[in-house]
Amino acid sequence: MFTLKENKRTKKWQSKEVCMGDSSYCNGPGISGDYATMILSFGEDESGELYFASTAFTDNEARKGAVYQLFDPERRTDPSQCTFTVKEPVRPVCSNRKASGICDIYRRLGFCKKSYVKYMTRNCKLACGLCS
Repeated sequence: MFTLKENKRTKKWQSKEVCMGDSSYCNGPGISGDYATMILSFGEDESGELYFASTAFTDNEARKGAVYQLFDPERRTDPSQCTFTVKEPVRPVCSNRKASGICDIYRRLGFCKKSYVKYMTRNCKLACGLCS
């Protein structure tokens, strides 16, 4: 695994290998530098922690894989530096249980009224303006 960073002055890309750790860095339980080599995607959570999903298969349709967390192994030796508070996401009081795009289509077709009111009240409250 490597990183690329563009030099703004020369407009050239510089690569740098990412150290995935070994036994001298990663001494905690269940921690290693091993990962499935076919990386599918990267992600970041609310606290800025980085993750990637990967699989051992070249087929991205395969239903096997794992999610790995990236962290600085130098920070791993002092857990007090790694603590953070995760805040619960703010959920709207009223929302659509179905995808909002679907609910908007149903609303435009008149499903908020007529014989679909019970279904729409349960699944598309926000789109139909049924929030109290």
